[in-house]
Amino acid sequence: MSTNRTGMAVEIRRLLPTILVSLLIGSGGAVGAGCKSKSDKGVVLVSAAISLRDAFGEAGRRFEQQNPGTRIQFNFASSGTLATQIIRGAPVDIFASASTHHMDRVAKKGLVQSAHRTILARNTLVVVVPRGHRKPIRSVADLRGAAKIAIGNPKTVPAGRYARAMLRHHKLWSPLRQRLIFGEHVRQVLDYVVRNEVDAGLVYGTDYRQRRAKLTLVATASPGSHPPIVYPVALLAPSRKRKLALRFIRFLRSPQGQKILIQRGFGPGSAPR
Repeated sequence: MSTNRTGMAVEIRRLLPTILVSLLIGSGGAVGAGCKSKSDKGVVLVSAAISLRDAFGEAGRRFEQQNPGTRIQFNFASSGTLATQIIRGAPVDIFASASTHHMDRVAKKGLVQSAHRTILARNTLVVVVPRGHRKPIRSVADLRGAAKIAIGNPKTVPAGRYARAMLRHHKLWSPLRQRLIFGEHVRQVLDYVVRNEVDAGLVYGTDYRQRRAKLTLVATASPGSHPPIVYPVALLAPSRKRKLALRFIRFLRSPQGQKILIQRGFGPGSAPR
């Protein structure tokens, strides 16, 4: 009996993110850029990588101001979690991922309108330590002396996949594997470092900018040590708000939208066609 209950509990936890996002979106309870509306007629549902939260929050507010009667509703999480939610049927209009890998997962299921997929932004990977930390970590090589290092879970978190690639590039993955602490998204990794719960962490450059008063930047990973960090955004095939969703994507790619992203440390995306 206990084995069956344990199995049921595991299955419930596995499905919980999809169940929650469906309930939130259905009830209008997901994170919105502005106030709630009684009707979902002008609502665009956006699932976006959590590293985009601050930039997208502002972009959503600006777009709503310029388009009265519309509302941008966000669901922020790791790109892998979001991709799984979409594949399982979460009602989403736009997907913005922190890697092409998870966007490709959704595309392979026929859920991405390829004509409306583009690179929105770019990022960097950095090694950070808590401000005032006593461990002598001043370079990537010094990670060998760390007792605990936080990275995103490579299975679901793009930042974790980039971190794994970087550590392998420097032949550090195997030596450090037992000392790695996996976060369920990149902001959790950032919190581990800020709270001095680990000796170092690998996060995005944009996330470091958010909390740099409490962090010390050790190194920026060279582009050749990991795949390019790009953020594809796409209109999803099941979307029933095609025109409004495309308008928001165009806003994100416009000079005004790109300025919001660049001010938060992102690199520019592909030029609008």
